[in-house]
Amino acid sequence: MSNKKTRHSRLRILFVSAFTTFCILFMCAGFMIADYNSRKMGFGYGSLRIDVYAAEEQVKANILGRKQTLDITESTEKWAGRIWNLLPPGVRAVFWFFEGECDGVSALIE
Repeated sequence: MSNKKTRHSRLRILFVSAFTTFCILFMCAGFMIADYNSRKMGFGYGSLRIDVYAAEEQVKANILGRKQTLDITESTEKWAGRIWNLLPPGVRAVFWFFEGECDGVSALIE
């Protein structure tokens, strides 16, 4: 009697697989909604609350409507270069890829 099957094992498998499929589809729908909203915001249909970028040896920040400009000193540039060289190549590639996307988007907008 040790090989006794549980009652309705096929029905249990059906419900578990259906529930798992529903969860995966629900998660994919959430990703699609988040992607839609982020693209909508990034292309000018909304406004970003935090915008930080570097230009002409300065860091310009617009955080919740407050604009600030910070100068980049020579010692900061040296330390940033040292930290950049310590990063693994995969991480640096992600930043280069993102920079290429930003350049491509600005060219498309113009």
